[in-house]
This record gives sequence, C-alpha cells and structure tokens, in this order.
Amino acid sequence: MHLWISYVLLSAMSVCIVEMFGSYGEICQRLCACEEREGILTVSCENRGVSSISDISPVYFSQYHLLLTGNLLKKLSANDFVDYKGLTILHLGNNDISEVEAGAFNGLQGLKRLHLNNNKIDALKEEIFFGLESLEYLQIDNNYITHVAPNALSRLQHLEVLILNDNLISSLPVNIFQYVPLTHLDLRGNQLKVLPYSGLLEHMNSVVELQLEENPWNCSCELIALKTWLESISYSALVGDVVCEFPFRLHGRDLDEVSKQELCPRRAIAEYEMPQLPHLSTDAYYRTTPALLPASFTSSAIARSSSRPTKGPRLSRKLKSRPTARISSNKPQNYGQIISYQTKSPCL
Repeated sequence: MHLWISYVLLSAMSVCIVEMFGSYGEICQRLCACEEREGILTVSCENRGVSSISDISPVYFSQYHLLLTGNLLKKLSANDFVDYKGLTILHLGNNDISEVEAGAFNGLQGLKRLHLNNNKIDALKEEIFFGLESLEYLQIDNNYITHVAPNALSRLQHLEVLILNDNLISSLPVNIFQYVPLTHLDLRGNQLKVLPYSGLLEHMNSVVELQLEENPWNCSCELIALKTWLESISYSALVGDVVCEFPFRLHGRDLDEVSKQELCPRRAIAEYEMPQLPHLSTDAYYRTTPALLPASFTSSAIARSSSRPTKGPRLSRKLKSRPTARISSNKPQNYGQIISYQTKSPCL
C-alpha cells in the first residue's frame, strides 16, 4: 500500500514538473530559449554567462542543437555531456575554453557538428575527441593550436569538414588524415612552410576544397611534391593560393606560377617528386569533379572563386579562391537552420 501511494505521488510530481518547465525540460524555462522546427529543437543559451556545463541541463527531445556561444566556459570536464542524448549540433565558440579533458564528449555518439572556434585551445591531444565517432564537421579555428597529436583525429572516421584556420600550426603529424575522409580542409593563417606527400597528401585524395593561404610557404625543393600534387587534383578541387614567403627571390609569387626548376635549381628534381599516381579512369574523374558534387559542399568556395580572374591558360581549368574575410563581430549570431558545409567561420 505504501509503495503504491509513493508511486502515485512520484507520478503526480513528474506531471507537475513537466507542466512547470514545459515538455523540453527546465533549461528551456529557466535560462535558454527553445524553438522547435521541423522536428528539431534549437536550444539557444548564447551570452547567458554560463561558466560551467553544470549550469545547464539536458533537454527532453530526440534531436536537438545546443548553442552555447559567447559564454564564460574555460574548461570542458570528463562526462560533461554524458546525458545529452540526441544532441546533433553543438556550438561552443567564443568562450575561453583552454582545456578539454579526455572524455569531455562522452555521450555524444550522435553529434554531427562541433564548433570550438574562437577559444584558447593550444593543442589537439590524442584523447580530445573521444566519443565523437559520428562527427562530420569540426570547426576549431581562431585558437592557439601549435601541436596536433598523431592520433588526435583517428577516431573521427566520418569527418568530412575540418576548419583549422588562424591557429599556430607549423606542421602536421604523419598519417593524421589516414582514416579521415576529408572533403574540405581549411589551413589558412597558420605557420606551415611545407606539406609533405608521404604520410599527409597521400591521404587527402578525397579533398574537394583546400584552403592554404596566408602561410609562410618555403618555396624550395621540399615544396615540389605539393606543387605536383596540386596539379594532379586541379580538375577536381578548389584550391586557395599558395604564395611563397621564402626564399627572398621567390617572395610573393604564387606556387602555381613557379617552375620546379626555380624551386630546386641546384638539385635533382626527381628526388623530391611524389610517387606516380595511378591513372584515373573517366568514370573516376567525373565522380570527383566539384560541378557534379552536391551543391551544398561547394557553394561557398565557388562563390568566392567566381570573383577572382584566372591567371593564364592552365588556370582556366583550376578554380582558385580568395581567402574569406575574417571579420570579428560582437553582434549576436543568428544560427537558424545549419546549411551547407563550408571551410570558413560560419555566420549561421
């Protein structure tokens, strides 16, 4: 009898709680704005002074987006999101996050997009992305990243878009992209001088948009492999300018316009060439041509590229894009519906 009465009381309390805080949960009444549209709930907790994930609580919904942009988060601790089932898009940009503990994203097996832009992260450690096996889109630009661990991305075997621009990366570890099916990669505004073929470029044959501008490229023998690789994908990728910083005699010149003899005038060029790629069939060519890819994958790059004149006969078959302006703004961001993949800081 007592058990039955207790059950009735608990059931009544549960009904009261749902009525008090709405069907989505307490967070939607107490702190954040919640809007359901087309079966997806958007939970907007932007600029709310949130300093810890414990300040908020999960919602009761099968699929939702959580916007925590512009708060005071400094650290993501293990299991912070373990109860956030159904979360598919997570915005953590414009905080002060400098530390991400191993297991911070446990529970987010269904997360598709993660935004960590404009924080203070200085390294991508091996365990940083544990629990994000379904991730397709990772934005982590405008941080202080100097080091990328060799296995930092090894579990992200569905990752297609990686945005790393405006960091302090001088080199990438061997085989970092071996198990990552990247189609869009943004490395603008880093400290890269070379990109070797072995262990790096050889794993990037699926890339259809690659941003390399604003790096201090060392146009020497070591860049021959990059030049050859870029030429080999010129029909199937949108590539940003690679402008020589060093040596002085080539300063300011586009790698595309510099001959291999100029890059390596005193040594045997063949020593620095990448291995001969197998000849692609006509079918393979058409499968990788951007014009035949879904429009959402290439629209942003094509829009930028169309305004840039070509520079010679060969470039008429190679779309090159001007770096997207990166303008900081204190205006509130209207995320709305998350649309196309793009290798730039989204305004969405």
